Amino acid sequence: MSLELNSKYRYKGLHNWTSREVVSLHRNIETQEIEFYRHSAMKSFFLRIDNKWYLAIIPHHVYTSDGKTIYPYSEDLLSGIKRMELPSAVFGQTIMWKHKLTFIPRKTFYDSDLKEEPLISFGDLLRLTSERGLDDKSWRKEDITIEEDLDTWGLF
Repeated sequence: MSLELNSKYRYKGLHNWTSREVVSLHRNIETQEIEFYRHSAMKSFFLRIDNKWYLAIIPHHVYTSDGKTIYPYSEDLLSGIKRMELPSAVFGQTIMWKHKLTFIPRKTFYDSDLKEEPLISFGDLLRLTSERGLDDKSWRKEDITIEEDLDTWGLF
């Protein structure tokens, strides 16, 4: 499989429609050969708290050589992008995944009266603010395990 184009996903943000590059092709600067693809990905799981179900969404990136095979240097690329991403970028990805999981597009102009419901719905996304935080530099790399099995990540 050889993906050639970058892919954008258009979605409703907090206030306006926006888009995000969800698959991007990266070429070697010298040879112009395809080096890797970066995919927006997510891991999710349901939590039951006080007899209510919540979906935890963990935005992520997966790097592949051909759209399927994990790129050999994906750990280095992942640690680099995680260092550069701001909390607002991660929140934006969460909003994108919320839209992807719930939005049902109209197929034609005449579909406006259809009452199709998504399989899952969300209330407002939870936001946490705190006067205290964790020093990211105090976390040791060996304390964190990252599972890189493509079957466990939802990829674009």
